[in-house]
Amino acid sequence: MPAAVLAGVRRTAALWRSVRALRDRAVAATPVYGLPALYRLEQLAVRRPLTLAGGQSSYERDTQGESAGNDDRDNFLYVSGGEQVMLDQPGPGTVYRIWVTGIDAATATSNLSVTATVAANCTISTAPVAFGAYDPVSANASTALNGSGTVSVTCTSGASANVTLGQGSNAGGGSTDAAPVRRLKDSGTDFLAYSLYSDSGRTTVWGNTVGTGVAHTGTGTLTALNVYGTIAAGQSVPAGNYSDTVVATVTF
Repeated sequence: MPAAVLAGVRRTAALWRSVRALRDRAVAATPVYGLPALYRLEQLAVRRPLTLAGGQSSYERDTQGESAGNDDRDNFLYVSGGEQVMLDQPGPGTVYRIWVTGIDAATATSNLSVTATVAANCTISTAPVAFGAYDPVSANASTALNGSGTVSVTCTSGASANVTLGQGSNAGGGSTDAAPVRRLKDSGTDFLAYSLYSDSGRTTVWGNTVGTGVAHTGTGTLTALNVYGTIAAGQSVPAGNYSDTVVATVTF
């Protein structure tokens, strides 16, 4: 090959080497982060002669295995002054890379107070005391006529209540809440005396006071309280339809 041509080839090769070196320096000058940085060796610090280099980890591969890196996310070397120490190397020097295999979100806790108030409450309903036919001449000339009804209450569980019955719309002379004189009345001016009791033996008058009412402790479910009624025998009254209205009250 002529000397002039050979010299030209050498100059061209030298030029390309210079261009490639400039390109490599430009690439190296651009920092790369994340996983690609693992094989960008030109980004690693260069250790000068007579200097020390080392690393430290919060887990030990020899005893915990190669896959244990993610298991030490809550570990540290030791605690000093309330701080968790993750690296302990003598200086002076510089930390040029921190390798983190995983980061968990930080958490903070606080107690949330949740409150509610359950108020005592009661509802009340009734089923009538229907005596049926009263015969003052024959069947009931000497035998009283009995009947029964119910007062139903639903009270908050554990609530203390008292159920009372009023004197009625047609109370007789001398009637009181503690000793009511109750009477049925027809469409005119005639009355038929009767009594209401809280026991099946018909001995305890159901009145309109705490002492004569019926005590009840709520269960949260409906409770039916029986009302026992009696029309005394031998009351000579005209034929007709007799009725009365008694107010039932639950106090809680």
